[in-house]
Amino acid sequence: MTANQLITNLSNTALVGIKVSDLTIPQNITTLLSLLNMAKNKLAEDTLLWLGGEQITMLEDTYSYTLSTIPIQIIDVYDSNMNIRPRNSIEFFGYFQTSPNKLQFNNIEVGGTININYYETPTDYLIDDELVVPPSLLSALQFYVIHKAFEIYKAESDMFTSVEYYKKYKSALQDYLNKSDSTDVDSVVSLSNKIWKRGIR
Repeated sequence: MTANQLITNLSNTALVGIKVSDLTIPQNITTLLSLLNMAKNKLAEDTLLWLGGEQITMLEDTYSYTLSTIPIQIIDVYDSNMNIRPRNSIEFFGYFQTSPNKLQFNNIEVGGTININYYETPTDYLIDDELVVPPSLLSALQFYVIHKAFEIYKAESDMFTSVEYYKKYKSALQDYLNKSDSTDVDSVVSLSNKIWKRGIR
């Protein structure tokens, strides 16, 4: 299913009767695509499904490095000698996460590599992009879009509808998490990043 197909389906079903469902207005398509990307980000945060990773080469007199993305959560950091680098530690091999995407290392090995595994938020969808989400989470994605649409465009009488769709989102999410065995086969691995899988099971 593409982003455009999901938006069209919702406009013809659950969103009928509210202003944003009129897709003859280009701004409404833009708004619904924004809500879809918001839902995708919420799923990424709530499920930790999207694995990303990168490798950096240590340079002389350079102790601070900026990641190419802002990760939701760093899983592990280790060097070319397979030393795990403990986070926010004053140990010799330690490092500090000084901002969401900036790492400051206590010690470096010039020319050595640092491998970083993290959970990430996938790239925002464009209107014709295929949705990269496990099929069993597609309903949760849709419920969250509907929830946000009613939250933003609600009349006072629609407030209950927004709350109800958020409950449906949480229920669909919990159904997925209950069935998941929490292994990497449940993960949506980023195709643009190599995953440095030491320790990931």
